[in-house]
This record gives sequence, C-alpha cells and structure tokens, in this order.
Amino acid sequence: MKIRQAVCILFGLLAVGCQSAEDPWAPARLAQHLVGVPQDGYPNYQERLMLVAINRGRSDPNRVDLQTAAQCSAQASAQPPLMHNHNGARAARFHCLNLLRTNSGLSHKSYCTLRSDIATTNCDGSAACACQPGTENFNCTTLGGQGTDPWTRTGYFGYGANGEVGAAGYGDGWSAVIGWITECPPSDGHRKILTGDGIGQIGLGHAALSGGCWGDYAFGDTAGGGASFLLPAGIHQPESGGASSEFTFRVNLYSSSGAHQSLYLVLDGHCLDMTLEAGQPENGTYLSRATPGSGCHRYYFLARDSAGARRTYPEEGSFGVGSCTDYQAEQPEADCETCTEGEKKPCGLGKCAGQKTCHAGEFGPCDGPAPDPTESCNGIDDDCDGVVPANENDTDSDGVRACAGDCDDNDPARHPGATESCNGKDDDCDGVVPAAEIDADSDGVRACAGDCDDNDPARRPGATESCNGIDDDCDGTTDPGCACSPGESRACGVGQCAGRQVCSPQGQWGSCDGKSPDPAETCRDNIDNDCDGATDEECGCREGDSRPCDLGECAGTQACDAQGNWGPCQGSCGDPDDVLIQGGCGCGGPAGASPLAFTAIWLALLAWRLRRKDE
Repeated sequence: MKIRQAVCILFGLLAVGCQSAEDPWAPARLAQHLVGVPQDGYPNYQERLMLVAINRGRSDPNRVDLQTAAQCSAQASAQPPLMHNHNGARAARFHCLNLLRTNSGLSHKSYCTLRSDIATTNCDGSAACACQPGTENFNCTTLGGQGTDPWTRTGYFGYGANGEVGAAGYGDGWSAVIGWITECPPSDGHRKILTGDGIGQIGLGHAALSGGCWGDYAFGDTAGGGASFLLPAGIHQPESGGASSEFTFRVNLYSSSGAHQSLYLVLDGHCLDMTLEAGQPENGTYLSRATPGSGCHRYYFLARDSAGARRTYPEEGSFGVGSCTDYQAEQPEADCETCTEGEKKPCGLGKCAGQKTCHAGEFGPCDGPAPDPTESCNGIDDDCDGVVPANENDTDSDGVRACAGDCDDNDPARHPGATESCNGKDDDCDGVVPAAEIDADSDGVRACAGDCDDNDPARRPGATESCNGIDDDCDGTTDPGCACSPGESRACGVGQCAGRQVCSPQGQWGSCDGKSPDPAETCRDNIDNDCDGATDEECGCREGDSRPCDLGECAGTQACDAQGNWGPCQGSCGDPDDVLIQGGCGCGGPAGASPLAFTAIWLALLAWRLRRKDE
C-alpha cells in the first residue's frame, strides 16, 4: 500500500518577464467568464471540491473539529477566500497528467524539459507532446524531477504563480486539502501557503489514472490579485449516490460590504436554508443537507448581498447531482423568489424550526430560535445543522443514549446499570468484561458457564474424560471408570513371577512383566517356581532335616532319611505310667508291644480301675 505524500514550495516574486503574463482577472476576462461556470472543462468536480475545502480552511483555520487544523498546527488568522483561475488550473492539471502519463514521482519539477508550446497544442501530458526529445528522466523518486520548474511551466499557460502545493495518493481532492492544512511545524509548508496572506487566486488541478507511481495527483498554484465575489465556490458531497443517499451541499460566502440578506440552496427549484459551518457570517462556509432521491437533480446557491442584489453560484446555470450531467446552462426558478405577500413557509432545522414570511415577493428570515453552539445529549438537533448526532438517538430504546454512556446502542440489554450476563460482553458499560466471561482458552465455554479451567481448552463441560487425575468434563468427579492413572506402576506376581505392571493410557492395569510360572517346582532351589506362593512344596526333604509331628497326646519329631523321605514320628508320653505305643501314646506294656497284648492289658487295667471306683 502506497503512503500518501505531499510537497510544497513557496516562490519569491516572479521576474519581470513573468509579470507580463495575461491577468485572467482583467475586466475583459471577467466579462467573458462567469464565476462557477466551467470553461473548457475547468474546473472539474474534484477541483471545485478542493477550492471549497481551501476557502473553508482560510475562513476558519484553527478548527480541529472541522479538520482545518490539527492539535499541533500553528495558529493562523482568517483570510478572504481564493478565486478560481482558469489559466492556473490548466497549468496545475497539466502537471498532474504529465506525472501520471510519464510514470513519474511526486515533484514540483517535471521529469523532462517541457516544450514551450504545451499550452497551445492541447497536450495531454504524455511525453510525446510534452517533453523535448532526449531530456526524459522518468522515475518514481519523490522530488526527483530535474526538468522544467513550476514558475516556467505556469508561465507557459499565461499564469504568474508565487507558490505551489502538491500531493499524491489521497484519492480525492478534499482529502488532499485536509492533508495540507492540518500540517504541523516544522513540516507545515502547505498550511502556511494556503492559510497565508499575499494570495488571492489559485489554479487547482487533479487527475487520476490506474497504475504508475501514484494513482492520483493534486496540485495548486497560487498567485496574488484576484477579485472578490459573494459566492466564490460551491460543491456537493459525495459526488454520486443512490436513492437513499444524503448529500451535503457547501458554499463559500464572502462579503466585504456588510451583511448579506439571505442565502439558500436551490435544489430542484426548492429553497433550502443553509447553516454556517465554519468561519464568520460574512467570511465563512455554509452547508445544507438533503436526500433528493433517485434521478437527476439540479442545484445552485442563491444569495442577496447587503444591497439586496441577487447573486448565484454558479453565476449562470446549475450543477447536477444524481444521474445527470455535472453542469447545464439552465437555472431552475427558485420558489423562495415567487411567493405571495404574507405567505408562510416552514424553515429551520432541529430546535431552530420556525416559519418565514413572504414580503415583497421574497421570503424573509426564519423566526425559529437561534442554534446552540454545541450539541447536548438530548436527542435534539441543538445546533440546527439538520443532524441529530448518532450518539443521541437511543436506537435500542433502553432509555440510555450513547452520549450518556450506552456502550451498545443497538442492544437494549447493554447500558449503564444493566445486570452482567454470562455472554462475554460489558453489559453494564463500565468498561470491564468480567474475567469469568472472557473464555480465555477459546473453548466455547466461559468460566461463568461452568468451565473449571479457563486456561485449558481441553477442560470444559462436555469434554471427554481422560484417565489423567484431572476432572476434564468439570462435573466434579475425577477419572470415573479408571482403575489407575496412566503411567502409574505397582508390584505384581509372586515367586519367580514377581515384577511390575504399568497403567495404560486408558486407565487400566497392564500385564505383569515378571517371568512366566514353571509347570512344576524345581526341588531344593528355595524358589517358588510355579508361582503359587509355596517353595519346593512337591519335593522330599534333605537328609538331616527334622520337623515337628503330631502323636496325639505325645509330642514328636520326624527326621529326614538319606533317601529324602520323612521318617516315623518319634516322641515320649507325658505321663510316666504311659508308654509309647505304635501309632500313639497310651498306658500299657513295654514299648513296642503288639496291639493284641496292648488291648488285653488295657482292658485289664480298665476293669481294675472300675473296681476301685466301686469300693
């Protein structure tokens, strides 16, 4: 994207030879050319737009709100308007076309040595008719021209310039002028030229072509002299529009002989009041706004000077807005000039609305209230410019206007005093969106709507739970259905199968990484080979090993023999009267007696005890 640029130069007084150039404001010239009436296509719409903007700035040069100055601009004094100079306009537009058609940069000097007959051959700015052969040096360097200087060029067109301003890339003439007059020191050469004294006329040029170094150029060549006129320039904005488009009409007014009596915009024969926008009543810019609708509409500006003389801009004919030619010689009759004595007509805008009364065939001034200098936050057009500021409208009818702090005048739920909702908006217009409404992780769920971690887009209501030790779906439960946390490990298995198992990403324990069990025990290795929790349980004993054994009433031990088998249980009876018998303890004969002998002895003993008991 190209950056808009501007250049300027202020010349000293011209040499004597240049002073002999034709004065376009000599009486004979004025008789041939009427103010505002285009001559040979000069000025075009953009050039008229530039003239109105420059005069608006000269009449009120320190208004930041009107873009006639910036906060940093040097203060300037109000000056009379400049008049359009036909020859100066030809010189300025030629320079614009020459830079465009030779693909050259923004410069006061041409990028070739110009031929001296460029003004008489209707040259369109192309190198073939503009440049002396062999002198071309075309390039896009700003201020890179090494050819003909501005005062020589303007002299070829019979115009004696004393200063020049230039710009490129602004797109339209109005924007270029705003760029010039809002400059700040020390780079405020354009502003000094255009708002200074010592000049009375200007030739303005504007041209645009696609491609090249810049899309459009705007130049202005100033000069002294000139003649004052009550209505020196007027224009409409935008240049074109549709059936519902609103147009702004502006006219510069200057009276050095007292207060003018009346001023109207005449649109399709209807007189519309105009309001002072910039400057003072006798040196200022007036405006009116209208929505004429589709089709072709003709307009001009009508005023009565201090002596009551009728003045119009253009002096003859009218300009067109909509689907019609820019200028035509016909000037429609104004309804404010053909009224019946005593007839009344509505007038004024906003709070200034009133009536005007016809006297001597012409409507008098409006009897409505005077406009306020500034707008109030009340939904009323206080300054009577035909516009209620958008911030006063209360578009959403919530009882609070934008100028009173409504931060969204299209949403009745948003205004000072409203209750905050979980919507990511500043509902109460306090300049702060609550942190819980921000949705910091952009997961579509705000903290106020249940997002339990607004810095993690994976955690929110409705998210899928992962076995990660975190409450992913914000339901207050962590890892439901998970046996473990992924990556966790624990001991598993017994014997030689002992190892560890790791938790899978799905939250389930994996297989044990220990050895597989053997089908049978390996004897006498002290290892649980079959992983059943017992060691060598299927094997015999080692020779010399012993172990306790149960002999009923008797305690005993078993000893391992040389073949690895446990021997008989060996022990002693606890009662001295008892003897150890095979298979157990009891009273009887000597140790080792046969079972029959033992039985006989036992029966005899039992009988003896019974007899003693009876005794």
